Parts: sequence; C-alpha cells; structure tokens
Amino acid sequence: MTKAERIEQFAGLFHEGVDQLIARRWAKEHMPAQDAPRKTTTEFFNGVIALVQSSGFWPECSSFIVCEPACPTWPPDVALCHPQFSFLPELKAGRIGGLCIECYLGGIFDRAGNRKLLIGTIKTACDDRDASLVMGSLTGALLYYGEAYRKSNVDRYVPYKAVKLPGLRPQKSNGMKSSR
Repeated sequence: MTKAERIEQFAGLFHEGVDQLIARRWAKEHMPAQDAPRKTTTEFFNGVIALVQSSGFWPECSSFIVCEPACPTWPPDVALCHPQFSFLPELKAGRIGGLCIECYLGGIFDRAGNRKLLIGTIKTACDDRDASLVMGSLTGALLYYGEAYRKSNVDRYVPYKAVKLPGLRPQKSNGMKSSR
C-alpha cells in the first residue's frame, strides 16, 4: 500500500468535509513513507540459494538435489529483526541414507536462549564419494554466500526499536522515578 493510499484510508475514518481535510493534512506531515523492509527466514534461505545459483557454485548435477525451506520451530513468515546472526550450513549424513545440508541461523532467537534456528535443508539421496565432494563444496559456497547475503541486506534486519520514523521526536521523561 502506498503512502497516498494509507493517507486516504486514514482520512476515511473521519467525517466527510473538514474532518477529513484535517486528517489528510496531519497524515501527510506525520505518516512515514513506508515501514522498514524486512526479510523472513524463508526469504533469507531462498535469497542465499538464489545467490549461490547465480554465482555459478550450484552443482551442475543438481537434479538429484532437493532444496526446501523448513521452519518447524519458527513460523516462516516471521521477520528477522536484528543483524546479530550468522548463517550456518552443516553437512550431515541423511537419516535414511544420502547426505543433507541443514541450514541454520546462529544467534539468540527467544527468551529461552535458543542459539540455532533451522531455516532450510538441502538433500541428496546419494552418499558416494562424488556426492560427498559436491555437497562439501556446496556447503562451503553456502557458508561464504550466506554471510555475503546477510551483509548486503543488513539494513533489512534493523531492530524495530531502532527504526527512526521521520517527523517523530523522542519523548522526554517526566522526571518521576519508578517505585521499584
């Protein structure tokens, strides 16, 4: 929704005539242009995969590789709101054969102190020497390009409290101390 559409939606909450005119004028002066852009965990995972593919490091024999965002412990539509995390791909043996790369974000994601968040998995049914070399190389590319992707989009992970809205001034404290 554009700023003009939001202003009209806001003005529509008031009585027609002077009230809407005043509401529009106020909104034009005080309403921010747009919210700070955010990336979700799924968008981050898909962005890293796309960067690895466009950089030429995705395996040519990728027909046997399955790539899927997987967020069983965290809703995939939740925005990442802090830049202090890292992208951690881990190469592992698959549960029923084959190899998999589990991709995590490392950081602190809740009050319980959980430090790893699974955001996606890349799997292959093969576990021979060649598949191991391909998946090892892919893990290295994911590690490098995951960090490059995070750094190039660092403005999308600014904490909500730190986002400065234009035209708003910080409130001054009233000088009273809390009773604690």
